[in-house]
Amino acid sequence: MGSSDRSLYNVLLTLATYALICRHERAPFLFPGSSYMWRHFCDVSDADLIASQQIWAGTTPSAANQAFNCVNGDVFTWRSFWKALCELFRVEFVECESEGGAPDWSSRMAGKGPVWAEIVEENGLKKTRLEEIACFGAVGCILNFGFQHVSCMNKSREYGFVESVDTLKSVAKWVFRLREMGVIPRD
Repeated sequence: MGSSDRSLYNVLLTLATYALICRHERAPFLFPGSSYMWRHFCDVSDADLIASQQIWAGTTPSAANQAFNCVNGDVFTWRSFWKALCELFRVEFVECESEGGAPDWSSRMAGKGPVWAEIVEENGLKKTRLEEIACFGAVGCILNFGFQHVSCMNKSREYGFVESVDTLKSVAKWVFRLREMGVIPRD
């Protein structure tokens, strides 16, 4: 997760555009993943944390020529993540009831470019096209994993990198930055 006006594989930016499109169309903000992912633990990486770890790895002699995972260091459920998104984008929270996910989500959202253009125009946002800032296919795949996605930061910690990020606070931080950049509406 991070802030960029051309960050195609940013899970948060893709979900932000989805929430804003749902709000604009007065459509329910339904979780486009499986009930398995809704209930089980997952993790993500904050862009600032990745940058910090890269600087650390590049300037710490004992970290030379080593490979490290980089995730926030906590876990969350998509249910809790969805609640945070609902609050930030003022859309109604709806429990996930889908057993198999939403395979048509990507194709349905691919046709929402004109809706995004309306949102951009109405809010005076940076001129972006939906396909430049959202990757519904990749995010749809992530939200339909059939396994818990949790990476381990133990090796980084053993080598001395001990920073971590609270994922739900990170969501709010990046949404605020995207608003400040004019990529998404301020409200």
